[in-house]
Amino acid sequence: MRVIELESFELDRSGDLEAGKYEWYLQQLHLATGFFEYEITEDCWKITPEIRSLLSEVAQKKAAVGSLFENDSLDSIVMNFIEGKKVQLMRELLVRHKDRPWNKYLVCGERLVDSTGHPKVRGMVLDISNKGSNSAVDSQIHKLQSLGQLTSGVSHDFNNQLNGILGYVSLMKNSLLDAKMLQYLEGIERSVAHATSLTRQLLTFSHKAVEEHGNVDIAQTLKDTYQMLKHTIDRRIDLKLNMEDKDFNVIGEASLINNALMNLCLNARDAITGQGEISISLKQGFVKNLEGNVLNTPLMSGNYAIIEVRDNGAGMDDAVKKKILTPFFTTKGLGKGTGMGLPLVLEAIQKHKGALTIDSTVGAGSAFTLYLPLIRGFEYNNNNNNNNNNEGILHHSGRILLIDDEQSNLEITAALLDGYGYSVTAFVDPKEAVDYFAAHANDYDCILLDVIMPGMSGMEVFKEVKRIKPDTRIVLLTGVGNPFDLDFTLRQGGDAYLSKPIDHTDLSQTLFEVINNDTLPPKPVNAQKLIDIAPTFDVARSLERIAGNASLYLKIARSFRKEYYGIVDQFPQLIHSDCVEAVRKVHTIKGLAAQVGAEELATYAKELEASLNSGESSQELQGIFLEEFIEVADELLRMEKAV
Repeated sequence: MRVIELESFELDRSGDLEAGKYEWYLQQLHLATGFFEYEITEDCWKITPEIRSLLSEVAQKKAAVGSLFENDSLDSIVMNFIEGKKVQLMRELLVRHKDRPWNKYLVCGERLVDSTGHPKVRGMVLDISNKGSNSAVDSQIHKLQSLGQLTSGVSHDFNNQLNGILGYVSLMKNSLLDAKMLQYLEGIERSVAHATSLTRQLLTFSHKAVEEHGNVDIAQTLKDTYQMLKHTIDRRIDLKLNMEDKDFNVIGEASLINNALMNLCLNARDAITGQGEISISLKQGFVKNLEGNVLNTPLMSGNYAIIEVRDNGAGMDDAVKKKILTPFFTTKGLGKGTGMGLPLVLEAIQKHKGALTIDSTVGAGSAFTLYLPLIRGFEYNNNNNNNNNNEGILHHSGRILLIDDEQSNLEITAALLDGYGYSVTAFVDPKEAVDYFAAHANDYDCILLDVIMPGMSGMEVFKEVKRIKPDTRIVLLTGVGNPFDLDFTLRQGGDAYLSKPIDHTDLSQTLFEVINNDTLPPKPVNAQKLIDIAPTFDVARSLERIAGNASLYLKIARSFRKEYYGIVDQFPQLIHSDCVEAVRKVHTIKGLAAQVGAEELATYAKELEASLNSGESSQELQGIFLEEFIEVADELLRMEKAV
């Protein structure tokens, strides 16, 4: 992309001009923020100085990697306009700042063809930021962030208490024979499971979702939303749920879908005054062409999960329907709505390559219908829980180092694992545990590690343990935790994590699988599913090289991800201290990237290897290589979770 900055201009705005004359229009140009022209064939931008900051040039993108404030960009808007069918461009551009209010611009443009027949887009940008409303929105966002932090803290303590209750129940069940008492204990377990579900849903809505592409059961997600709504919605509103008895599985992010459904249902609630009805329905349908899709995006023909949220509330007129998907637009009074609910719904549907239709009439209510593409070429088995009989799976041996700052959790978990046949050494102080492990690193098969601890966090313990013995197997226990940190540990070599309160059957089975991972037979993997969930990799070609063995592909991918992720931290120092070793690692990564179908990473590795051998390696090439490596490692992790 070439960028040519145009010279700024000044207009003589003195004197009176007759309204409607050419010069009169010309003198209004100073009201615009800036002007641009994009020559499509030459990939060239001509801009006034004010426009440069709105373009997402490569250097800017690289500098912003990992930022939670991923800005919209002018060039992405124009590219989408070029790919679409509209003749005129009219689109809002929202620029997010970390420490300042958000700015909102209006981008206006049109398609043109010059005298040589070359296409271009020409337009202008207007600043339409409303500082007053932005301040109000920022205030609301800060309140929501504080509420999310409060929810996280309370949920952590609540999960610890639930974990204690569940642990004591498990210990009592192992020693009681009275059928009536066992029945009561099972009732307590069901209550704990329900409380756990509510806590999990609160955390889902209070945290930024991790991009975790996997198999999402829409029916279960809808049931979770329904259960939470029953505790949220006014009892005068009749809440109904109707679902077809079929499998509803999509590749996506459960938390995004959950948030979208909750936003739609809460909007339906707010549209009803007094008594009313909200009905949620789920069915399957074949979609080829869809009229009224507000996303205006083409859909692939196929089977879709169709979710309808319908209310008999106030409804909307055409003017409101045109605005409801605009960020910050709300029909509610100041302090009662952020105007971000439906835009977030729209974003979730776009990420899942779905569609949305809206049907609403004033006085007759509204219906929002979501279309999400079902997984193709994948049969979902409801009985695929991998649980063997309790006698075979629960009682086995292994040496466990347990680290948890909550004394009651420590005692309960240690007692349960001891009953299952494990040898357990427990520490309540993480620093003492690390010092002890340094002297006895070869005495343990696995470390069971709590994530949230005072003084020394689980993440810090994890890094110290890996420094002492890199191949240590670690299972994390978490009630809340930072989802980004959890993913980081899995990329770095963590083997699994379990959510508190812990189902102790799952705990014992997870430990068994982690400890015996090298000797357990591989789980069957559907090759077509691998291809479907990793569109950025050439998985089909990789499978051809290994005779279609999908289990072997996953084994190679997992080994690659776990063994070489440390290069992200080590590589800059390695180049200076041992360039020969750096070249060797890059060469190996090049080959492994090709084996898993990550062709782009293989290409960057080849370029970097040649550059290092020539002694002229650039910092930019190293950075691009490491960023691509992180993206590949993340994608491999998502694949492992999805299967």
